[in-house]
Amino acid sequence: MKGPLQQSYRNITFGSEAQAFTSLSLAEIGRLFKMDYSAVSQVAKRFEQESKVNNKIREIKQKIIAALKEN
Repeated sequence: MKGPLQQSYRNITFGSEAQAFTSLSLAEIGRLFKMDYSAVSQVAKRFEQESKVNNKIREIKQKIIAALKEN
């Protein structure tokens, strides 16, 4: 079973900011993770909500987004 932090790393892949760095659709991201596109959408929505109230997740998200912008 994955811990909450490890789950968050996976979930950031689905976040709206992360999607800005790829041309993949929700359906394509879903296929990579063997999930339906609607499940990807729900995970992204929940992750965005969680990152608003969980400082650790928000910090990780900001670091990943900054690293992606550098490249």
